[in-house]
Amino acid sequence: MTLKVTFAAVALSVAALIVVNGLSAGVSDAMIANAVSIQAGHVLAGWNPDFPPQADILAQARAIPSVRSALMRSRRTGVVRSETGSIGYAAVYGVDPASESRETVIAARIIQGRYLQSPGEIVIGARAAEELHAETGETVEFRDKRNGRHTYRLVGVFSTGLGEMDHVIAFTVLDDAPCDSREISLFLDSPHDTPSAAARLAELMPEWGWTVDTWRETMPNTVQVVTLNRASAKVVLILVLGVLAFGIFNTIYVSVSERTRELGILRTLGLIPREVALTILLEALLLVAVASLVGTLIGWGATAAWSQAGGLDLDAWGEMGRIFVKSGRVVPRLTWGGLLLPPLVAVGFGLLAAFIPARRAGRVDVVEAMRQL
Repeated sequence: MTLKVTFAAVALSVAALIVVNGLSAGVSDAMIANAVSIQAGHVLAGWNPDFPPQADILAQARAIPSVRSALMRSRRTGVVRSETGSIGYAAVYGVDPASESRETVIAARIIQGRYLQSPGEIVIGARAAEELHAETGETVEFRDKRNGRHTYRLVGVFSTGLGEMDHVIAFTVLDDAPCDSREISLFLDSPHDTPSAAARLAELMPEWGWTVDTWRETMPNTVQVVTLNRASAKVVLILVLGVLAFGIFNTIYVSVSERTRELGILRTLGLIPREVALTILLEALLLVAVASLVGTLIGWGATAAWSQAGGLDLDAWGEMGRIFVKSGRVVPRLTWGGLLLPPLVAVGFGLLAAFIPARRAGRVDVVEAMRQL
């Protein structure tokens, strides 16, 4: 009975850890997807208009493998004013409203008014609107560092929950925006293709006056959160299997204690202590390996089924705020590491747990064992 309980515990623990690893990978994917949707994308290339790249760079960027969308923007910094307030520093981005609304979160985060539709319009963040004491329909003036003045009609107010963005970032239509610099944001089918897409985009840029950064450079906080999430999954793996190893140790130790007579018979048949100990280790290996295989199949099936069912909707649990600004949907994703690490570590811990009982079995006193016959 004890062996059956241990077998079930190992199998279920491995299965649960595979599901946890799949969920952890899904959470990392969701974090990255939400972070890049704020504005920057997976790859961000910026350049000074005095050193423009070739005219068809946007079309070439869209042709890069794995690129789902490539967005062109302009940017200029300056002062934003209303009739009753001002913001001393703000960045106004010129965007293509239709393209941006498909990839970025701003259009979905409008809390007052609507998103951009035509030239002469501007949308600002909630903190900016509060500081300017501005309402939709009012006029907002942007004055850049070259003392150029640009007047817009405020049509929408957005709220991302990100303080700086809601305070100093504004958007207007690309053809109607002043420009100190331009940028292209690439949105990819998979974040794992980021390095290759960034390298390909760099080849399209001029020899000077430009930068190409990946989401890892533009959003270091996201990198830290994703790294912490992955590290947490590994800590859970070690803790669960560490506790499981204690159970395996107890099972094998009790089994050895109950089989003193049988072990003594093996010694009288000519087995040396090392061979008796190896027999116990092989028993433990067989127990943990088969249980781990069963657990791997269960974990793989459960994770795949959960993924096909749509995963976990965190939005149903409440507002996710700063991390899941676009969507709280987390879809578990199996990786080779997440699938193979739990059973391999379980087998390793199982062998370590069986070492002391196996050593004890090899040291059984033959005379004492024979007295139990």
